[in-house]
Amino acid sequence: METNKSIGFIECGARGGISGITSNNNLEGYTVKKIMTTNNVPDDIALSQFPEAQLVDDIKCIIQDSAIDLILVSKPKQTDLSIIGEAVQAGKSVRIIN
Repeated sequence: METNKSIGFIECGARGGISGITSNNNLEGYTVKKIMTTNNVPDDIALSQFPEAQLVDDIKCIIQDSAIDLILVSKPKQTDLSIIGEAVQAGKSVRIIN
């Protein structure tokens, strides 16, 4: 039996696009369900990389979603560390991508 896990993706660093992973990466068994950017990535660019994902503008939409199994945080800056702390305190698995 194959299980599919859901990813919440938080983009902190890239300008103009989503960095760290793409829909072409081997995400076998995982699906990017929600994306939040802290750097004003245009919606059309984010959705072109992950058309199945929902764009959200509040971290709580990812952290409080019981269907999200893993949160990826891409290129966090010092000021973004509270995002990681909130996710960990909520009991989510977190992976930082640089």
